[in-house]
Amino acid sequence: MLNRVKEFADSRGLTAYALWKQTVLSEPTVYRLYNNPQFIPSGKVLQGFAEAFPDSTPNDWLKFEKKKTKRGTKASKQAKEEEEDEKD
Repeated sequence: MLNRVKEFADSRGLTAYALWKQTVLSEPTVYRLYNNPQFIPSGKVLQGFAEAFPDSTPNDWLKFEKKKTKRGTKASKQAKEEEEDEKD
């Protein structure tokens, strides 16, 4: 999971400073989210963004990425073996 705070701000032409001023959130929190997409906001922070931008949705603030598994890895081999065992 990644935050999309910078993407949201950029899409609205907002700097980190302008985004912060439109919310009731702390300055360090907004700047940390803006500068680090791996920093995941708490529910309270998401609520603060939702109140400041009522037309936004959770998808505006968060991005979910499925982890890709490599074929031939130990985990995928084990899963195949388990499937074959169930068939027997």
